[in-house]
Amino acid sequence: MLLIFFISFRSQACVLCCGIVDERGVHSKLAWQAKGAYSLPQPYNMAVRIYGCGTTKLGKLNKSATSLMQSALQSALADATLDLGDLDGLVAVPSLSEPRFMEAHYLATRIGMLPHRGVRVRTIDTGGAGPISALMEAVRMVKVEGCRAVAVVAGDAVSSLPTDEFLRRADAGCADSSDPDALQSPVIPNGYGRIAEWHQTTYGVTREQLAMVSVLMSRQAARHPLALTRTPHTLAEVLAAPPVAPSTTLLECARRADGGAAIIVADAEWMQSQRGKKRSEGVVYLGGGEASGPLFPPSVIDESLFSCEQAARIAYREAQLMPADIDFFGLYDCFPICFLRAVEAVGLAKKGEGGAWIERMHNDVTAPSAQSSSNTEQGAGTDERSSLHNRPMAYVRPLTHVLTYLTYLRFQVNHSITRLLSSPSIRTGGCWDSGHHGKHQHCTM
Repeated sequence: MLLIFFISFRSQACVLCCGIVDERGVHSKLAWQAKGAYSLPQPYNMAVRIYGCGTTKLGKLNKSATSLMQSALQSALADATLDLGDLDGLVAVPSLSEPRFMEAHYLATRIGMLPHRGVRVRTIDTGGAGPISALMEAVRMVKVEGCRAVAVVAGDAVSSLPTDEFLRRADAGCADSSDPDALQSPVIPNGYGRIAEWHQTTYGVTREQLAMVSVLMSRQAARHPLALTRTPHTLAEVLAAPPVAPSTTLLECARRADGGAAIIVADAEWMQSQRGKKRSEGVVYLGGGEASGPLFPPSVIDESLFSCEQAARIAYREAQLMPADIDFFGLYDCFPICFLRAVEAVGLAKKGEGGAWIERMHNDVTAPSAQSSSNTEQGAGTDERSSLHNRPMAYVRPLTHVLTYLTYLRFQVNHSITRLLSSPSIRTGGCWDSGHHGKHQHCTM
């Protein structure tokens, strides 16, 4: 089972590929199988695996971002059957509600990881792409720096912030103060609105196709036990919702939520020899890609603005996979245009045809014959390899997005879920290049 996570924001894109691998390895249905091979290429023999996942509740929790990070980390360590002392690395993502200088150092000092010799901690800030950038850095720390176990931690409490203060902070982080014609508040939705309008003019994407993304997401969210949206939206409701920005209504914006999430990345050989893990345990990191774009959209928009395709190409190349090899796509959807760009970037639709792909999925899912489906992960009639989910907003965002699909991978292998380790995907809106909030794009496998 191979799975792609695609996170796309204003200036950063990340793509990650992960998979469940048994003693025989994993093979490419297009390349390796044709050669009669049934083992991982050499780089995968030194597998880095994800062994632990932890998350908190979601919503307005009235807790600090730091306390949410700590709670999530404790859960992740318990899930991996590790102690805090087993960690020799930590990568943290700064929060919007409680910004700190050197977040990772602060958290590591507070929980007792520092001072200790041999412990390395880092703060990664690529906006909404931060958690996936952090995950990729954690993998590098194990592969290249010799760390045995690294925690990736993110948390935020944006729902507990007063709305005016949240808006002020979000605007300040993305506005171009030197331009008198800069985006108006709310800056993030207005930036995405500009990109959406460009797509409508350039590729013929319709307003209805953009709104259908929210319909699809809400239908998927309503099937998830921890989702914030419990009732699916209709297309009419999305289009009639209060306008927030051009081609954007309230029901198409990322939702605010407090929460924390953590993942434990570790060296597979160490986990086997020192902690008794079976060779088949853990989710294998196969590859990832990043690409960056501008913090805010330039006055002239064209394809050079977008970095999502570049991130996807890098991830596919590192993982030695092709789109047809992927069993499941987890595509980030902080705003509809990000989801559309992701659909095209990972190869589900050709350039300029993402809107038509979304319309087909919408029509399949809302057809009378699809109403009886109870699948919590996929809507009936949709491309079985695509993931559609609701999008609450917090700086935990893509990390809980990843946790959802790690649980999915475990379910596919074990055929049962003994406990729910994931939450609905939490992300913060923002990425002109359909990359990451903070203008960074990720594709991980």
